[in-house]
Amino acid sequence: MAELDELLRDSFARIAETDAPARDSAGVADAIRARVASGDTGAPAMGRVAPGWGGVGTAGWIGAIGVVAAVGVLGAALGASGAFGRPVLEQAVGTDAALVASADAHACAGGEVVGSIPAGTRVLAIARSDDAGWLGVRDPATLLGTLWLPASVVAGDAGGAWDALPLGGACPDVYVEPVDPVEPDPAPTDEPEPGPNPGPGPGPNPSPQPGDTTPPAIDQWWATPTLIYDDQTATVFALASDNVGVTGVAISWTGAKSGSGEMTKVGSEWRFSLTNTPATSGSVTFTMRARDAAGNLGAPRTQTVTLSVLG
Repeated sequence: MAELDELLRDSFARIAETDAPARDSAGVADAIRARVASGDTGAPAMGRVAPGWGGVGTAGWIGAIGVVAAVGVLGAALGASGAFGRPVLEQAVGTDAALVASADAHACAGGEVVGSIPAGTRVLAIARSDDAGWLGVRDPATLLGTLWLPASVVAGDAGGAWDALPLGGACPDVYVEPVDPVEPDPAPTDEPEPGPNPGPGPGPNPSPQPGDTTPPAIDQWWATPTLIYDDQTATVFALASDNVGVTGVAISWTGAKSGSGEMTKVGSEWRFSLTNTPATSGSVTFTMRARDAAGNLGAPRTQTVTLSVLG
């Protein structure tokens, strides 16, 4: 009995040193000693029926106690080390299936193509799309992640009943921020090069200035030629100026020929031409006066041209 007591103490002391739950080692030991003292030493080694704690031989309780103690120590050690305490990885619940035709694998139902799976490949279907048109299968190459295939190419071992699979596969919404369109540069056009500026032509009359009382002036005047014969033409020129702007130059002539008119502005000059037709002999005196928008008239200027008849 001393050996039994020593074995019990040693076994239960080692169990108590682990993180296993507390046990009533004294109560178990007392119960075993009581049964041994009453003559119950266990069943014979070859017995088929195990009375009491039997089935371990005539050595009975000593062997059984050793086994119990060893199992207790082993269980406590395994529990303390976490071998049986670690969580079991949850396995995916799905339906075994196979591909009846090669198909592209998508990242989501109807989404981007990320690979392809040949016909005959065994897969595990783990999800379905809302319309049941797509099945999510575990990636057969890595056993990680989910690939989405058209349901029409997947045949389930149980007949293709996919209703029990969870819903999924919806592709994420992608928002693209609108960008203001960039106006293209205008295409070059073949435009002619601008020619030399012939000078300003007669434009609209300048607006009269309130209180403008300054008359314009003819600063220079001349004629060319000053002698003409039958059917020849003489031209009278004038340069006029004003503090606002000259709006016109009136011209009249007397002598061998007479009349009146308006000089024409060509560039910075005012011009008027007279032809000796019908041919006449004598002199013609031209009188010119400039005016501005306010109606002011400048001082008259005169120029003489001689007319002659040949023969």
